[in-house]
Amino acid sequence: MAGRKRREPDLLAYTDFRKYLGDYYAFRKSQDRRFSYWVFARRAGIPARGHLQSVLHYGLKLTPETLSKYRKALGLTGSKGEYFSLLVALDQAQDPEGHSDAQKALRRWRMENDRRKLSLPEAQALFAHWSRTL
Repeated sequence: MAGRKRREPDLLAYTDFRKYLGDYYAFRKSQDRRFSYWVFARRAGIPARGHLQSVLHYGLKLTPETLSKYRKALGLTGSKGEYFSLLVALDQAQDPEGHSDAQKALRRWRMENDRRKLSLPEAQALFAHWSRTL
């Protein structure tokens, strides 16, 4: 598909953090051919050059410390950082109860954070319609 530009992956469209990481890596590589597993590790402050590769291809788990470093390297702060952490928790749950707890936390996060945001003109039109119905 020559000529087609890759779009940056939208974290909120993912339910698998490894799939997101793979797509993020492919996107960054498509934008900058010098981007590599080593560049990502350096940006994350992780001494192991192939850490991301091990996470993607060999199922290496993220510790709380490396999770924090990944969030920083990915630029995920606030609610998106929290969502990424929840995806990791879901993937790394050790038992059915932990998996269920992680699913509940993800559902709760979605209910609290994944609301459609109205643009100012949309909000003004909605308010105008609402005030006319009173």
